[in-house]
Order: sequence, then structure tokens, then C-alpha cells
Amino acid sequence: MKKIAIATITTLICLTGFAQIQTPIQPQAPASLAGVMKSMAVSLKKISTQATDATQNAASEKLASDLLDMTKNSKLHMPQSANGPDQEQQYIKMIDDLLVLEQDLVAAFHNNDNTAASNVLNKMMTAKKEGHVAFK
Repeated sequence: MKKIAIATITTLICLTGFAQIQTPIQPQAPASLAGVMKSMAVSLKKISTQATDATQNAASEKLASDLLDMTKNSKLHMPQSANGPDQEQQYIKMIDDLLVLEQDLVAAFHNNDNTAASNVLNKMMTAKKEGHVAFK
């Protein structure tokens, strides 16, 4: 009985240690919409500067994927300027439309299609401007 208890405890300790080693540390998402938008702007700028360089497509795909995650996070924050349910729905729709564009951007970099990536980036810049006009 004592050997079973020791073996069980040893197994639990090993599994706990293995789980801690295998769990990647995720950067903490900004707590405010302003923080999320600032992070998104930094990523978008970096992607834009390297979008035409096919040798950077893997890095650009990773940045675009991170941008996609940040945009999903932005749905958790409602802008203060969204007054009422109609504007809240408009904000959510704009974010959902941006998510589609970002998925297209990830796919473009994955497929090494820098022309498509540039086209998507142009659409994203337009969406960004529209979003800032509507909710800044």
C-alpha cells in the first residue's frame, strides 16, 4: 500500500512538472480597448513594412495570426463612444469584418501570395480608418 501511495505521488509530481514545462507562456492581453488597439497598430505597421518581402512571409504570417488574436480580444471591449445597442452592433460587425480580412491576410502569407496580402492590407487600412471615424 505504501509503495502504491509513493508511486501515485511520484506520478502526480512528474505529470505536474511535465504540464508546467509543456504549457507555453502566453503574453497577457491588454486590459483596455485602447491598449488592444495600440498593440494592433504596432503589429499592423510591422506587417505593412515587410508585406512585400517574400522572405518574411513566415514571420508576417505569425504577426498576422497574432493580430487576428488581438482583434478577437477587442470584441471583449466596447468603445465608450458606442452609445446604445445599434452602435454596439455596428462595432461588433466592423470587428467581425476585420477578422475576415485578417484571416485572408494569414492565408495570403501562408500561400506566399504577397500581392493578395498587399490588397488585404489596403482593405484593412480602410477598415481601420472607418472604425476610428465611427468610434474614436
